[in-house]
Amino acid sequence: MVRLLVLAMGACALTLLWRVPHLFGWSENAALDWLAATQMGGPTLAAALSITAAVRSSGRDRLAWGFISAGSLTYILANIAYIAAASEGQIAFPTPIDTAFFVMALLFAVGILLYGRGRHSAAVDTYNFILLYGATIVGTLFLLHHEIKASRLSEFGTLVAFLYPALWCSIAALGAIVLALHPRDKTRLPMALLTAAVAFEGGADFIYAVQLMNSAYSVGGWPHILWMVSAALIAWAAAEHCLIARSAGANAHMDIGERQRTWSQALAPAAILFVILITGSISGAFGQGIYQYFSASLAVVLATVVGLREYWIVTTRNRLERIADERLLRLSDSEMRLTSVLESTSDSVLVLDAQWRVRFFNTQALTMIPELADFGVGAGLWDVLRPEERETYEAGYESVLETGEPLELETFNASRQMWIGLRAYSTGNGISVFFRDISEQRRIRDEIVQLAHHDFLTGLYSRVIFSRKLSEAIASSRMTAVLLIDLDSFKEINDTLGHGVGDAVLIEVAERLRSCTPKDCLLARLGGDEFAIIMDICAVSDVVDLGNRITQCFATPFRQSDQSLTVGVSIGISSTATISSGSDLFTKADIALYEAKARRGGNVVVFEPAMEIRLRDRKKLLEDLSRAVENNELELAYQPLLDTSSSRTVGFEALLRWRHPVRGLVSPVQFIGLAEESGLIGEIGEWALRAACAEATKWPSELSISVNLSTRQLADEGLVNMIVSALMDTGLDHRRLELEVTESALLQEANLPVLKSIQDLGISLALDDFGTGYSSLSYLQRFQFNKLKIDRSFIMDVSENGKSKAIVSAVVELARMLGMSVTAEGVETQAQFDWVAKCCDQVQGYFISRPMSASDAAAYLVKEGEGNRFLRRGRAQLGR
Repeated sequence: MVRLLVLAMGACALTLLWRVPHLFGWSENAALDWLAATQMGGPTLAAALSITAAVRSSGRDRLAWGFISAGSLTYILANIAYIAAASEGQIAFPTPIDTAFFVMALLFAVGILLYGRGRHSAAVDTYNFILLYGATIVGTLFLLHHEIKASRLSEFGTLVAFLYPALWCSIAALGAIVLALHPRDKTRLPMALLTAAVAFEGGADFIYAVQLMNSAYSVGGWPHILWMVSAALIAWAAAEHCLIARSAGANAHMDIGERQRTWSQALAPAAILFVILITGSISGAFGQGIYQYFSASLAVVLATVVGLREYWIVTTRNRLERIADERLLRLSDSEMRLTSVLESTSDSVLVLDAQWRVRFFNTQALTMIPELADFGVGAGLWDVLRPEERETYEAGYESVLETGEPLELETFNASRQMWIGLRAYSTGNGISVFFRDISEQRRIRDEIVQLAHHDFLTGLYSRVIFSRKLSEAIASSRMTAVLLIDLDSFKEINDTLGHGVGDAVLIEVAERLRSCTPKDCLLARLGGDEFAIIMDICAVSDVVDLGNRITQCFATPFRQSDQSLTVGVSIGISSTATISSGSDLFTKADIALYEAKARRGGNVVVFEPAMEIRLRDRKKLLEDLSRAVENNELELAYQPLLDTSSSRTVGFEALLRWRHPVRGLVSPVQFIGLAEESGLIGEIGEWALRAACAEATKWPSELSISVNLSTRQLADEGLVNMIVSALMDTGLDHRRLELEVTESALLQEANLPVLKSIQDLGISLALDDFGTGYSSLSYLQRFQFNKLKIDRSFIMDVSENGKSKAIVSAVVELARMLGMSVTAEGVETQAQFDWVAKCCDQVQGYFISRPMSASDAAAYLVKEGEGNRFLRRGRAQLGR
């Protein structure tokens, strides 16, 4: 509404300015002066506002308004010069001043192009302007051909007069196209005003040219009015732009739709063709009458066809451009993603073309090949790499390029002092190489191989290598022998001194074995304290000699933790000289080793078939033992314990027996150790405890029952609960139960809390077989037993051997001081009984009674109650 009001006021002002000389009746000269002044006012205002618009703008807008303001200033200067020339009477047309008006037109054309081109992507350029100018020239020729023919000006003057409207009309057409392509933003109105100003300028010059050719031009006519309107529109456009620039919104716009832009581009050539044809038709250049109508119709049809065809061309081009842009964008995105992936990978990457030029390398590659930073992309690969690297990789790379087959290899790069893992792939027109420093992986892999092939503690070969080499030796048909070596008493060292000392002993054992084993033999540690040797021999005596040398090597004690440790070896030997099947070589050696261990160690035993028979018998015995409890083949024998002070039986020791359905009565020596090794002792021990407790409930309440506990049983977490369950199920008073353990039970520190828990139940604990095995006074210090039982080995000659008497006396005295009772085991003669009865609390042995069945034990108690011969003899002896 405001702009409409401004437009109305501007029209009124122009009318008033135009009519002032007539209203006041001014003379012709005064009227001319007034018109000249008003004509200078519009361009001056337009120039001032254009300069302001340029100052307040930036970028293309500033440049555009700079050209427009330059055009306005040129117009002002040209008018001043024209007025000055007219005042001197020099008004012949054309004059040099007219050149300034053409320059002004070109400045406006550049300004309009810049003002519109900054906000759209259409192809509006100088080429379009030349086409429009050419079409306008032709159209103007058609329209003015009568005036040109009848022109009263010179030929040059006619040409200049003709070029005025042609130039300005082409600029107006250019402005219309730019306006059509202009975005829908705030600058659209200034653009429209500039286009309208140029159009008014073109119309004024058209009338001006006609009047000049007809010698009818006079100051104050329509050309002057249209020039003033044009200047006013330019001033208005500049003012609008100043307002936009002040509100900082000149760059805020909405782009026009693609369809509208396409139509605008398509209409340009159609409009050019239409202008040429329609102006020729109107002017009568193509004939009069019906020919004018025909040519006009033809102009419409041809312009429409050209426009539609151009529209199809533009849309097709745009579609192809979009497709190309999308593909380019996708390609760019793919390249970016690929580059991102290649940069993020831990591998170093090189991409090479068929001429071995580097086309890409990632950052990681720079760390491994610093020379890439100096040569960069495009450099020859063999210029970048070192000579020895070319020798290593060139053949492989060429193979990948020629065959397309990938290459994978690991090489040690001596020049860079690293192991490199490399993979190369064909890319069709080159190869891509992925490589990395694998020095650390190789080191770890070598360590893994070392660990897999060698024992980690001793450095000897592992069981895996031993098995492989043994298979190879057997397959070679050479005479081969196997020695299996097992350490004697090593478990006790490990248990008493700890695994640290045990490991140190194993390391020294390995060194001793190395020192006495020939270099051509394979020495391995199979695990634990078991070692093995594979040896090529000529005779069995060769391997026996080696076994004897090894035992001699171990005759010298080991020195560890300031202690002297004696470690013997047991050796089992087998050879293909005596064994028909080489595949059984290891098994036979193992059987021989078992035989050597059974002989109390320190032996070298060569496999004999009889050993295998004994081993099979042992396995069969173990198989039968596993079913002994289920088949009720186990039974208990009871041996009485005699109190020396009262000569009365105070209890029985339950001794396990196995009555085999085929073998008959099997000695405990044969099966107790087997039960402990196999783990059957837990089930058998529980059966024995429950059976003994149940039998004891049938005896007088003052009698105790003594049951042996295996060291293996103490490792069972449920032992204490099992004992409690046995007492509760049988109803036996816990104070009547006595459990016996050997000194080996104290080797394991974990057994002490178990023994303490048993003792806390009120159950007596006895240390059995004291003085044998691992005798040490430290055991008596570590745990408080209720009873100490002296082993029969000290009792056998106690009545005759002074040393035995001294030992037994010392043990009894020590037990007394520690608050323990003492039982003498294995008493078999009167002389033994007479001596131990003086110092020991209880006596046990064949002299008192052999172990007996449960029924015999009951009868024995009855006889004792009636008074038997032994009781009377005992009392008489005590009386003396």
